[in-house]
Amino acid sequence: MKVSIYSNKDKDCWNNFLINSKNSHFMFNRKYMEYHSDRYKDFSLIFRNDKNAIKAVFPANISDDVLNSHEGLTFGGLCVHKNITAIEVHEIFHLLIDFSKTNKIKKILYKRLPDFYTSYPSQEDLYSLFLLKAKLFRRDISTTIELKNIIPFSVLRTRKVKKALNFAKLI
Repeated sequence: MKVSIYSNKDKDCWNNFLINSKNSHFMFNRKYMEYHSDRYKDFSLIFRNDKNAIKAVFPANISDDVLNSHEGLTFGGLCVHKNITAIEVHEIFHLLIDFSKTNKIKKILYKRLPDFYTSYPSQEDLYSLFLLKAKLFRRDISTTIELKNIIPFSVLRTRKVKKALNFAKLI
């Protein structure tokens, strides 16, 4: 496995990889990410196997000596191929750490994609971070509502809505 820093020549490969990943998001598309190119120094990484096939991408930027899951995105983390194994993900994290040391990066801030956006179950990164004794310094909350499974209003809430609508007619 090897790591390289993203460059514009990788744009099509990067975007095509997202189609076959298990945890991608439209915000990881390079067209979207380049919207922030004037505000963040991109330092996105590509991880390839020995056959030069992309196994993972890491949308990232660098600020001083800190490598961040891209600060121009709400979330990020390692975006992995749908056939990747936990062992390969762990190898990628070791490679990321070694690469960071070589490039005099003192800290990696990892902000992962919420699980409800993944195409396939994908928590290999969390397991690897646990094995590496990574420090959790923040946890954000996310909420999503599946529109096919709408949550009904309670009877009390329905009465209050009717009351508010009747009050609005009086004004």
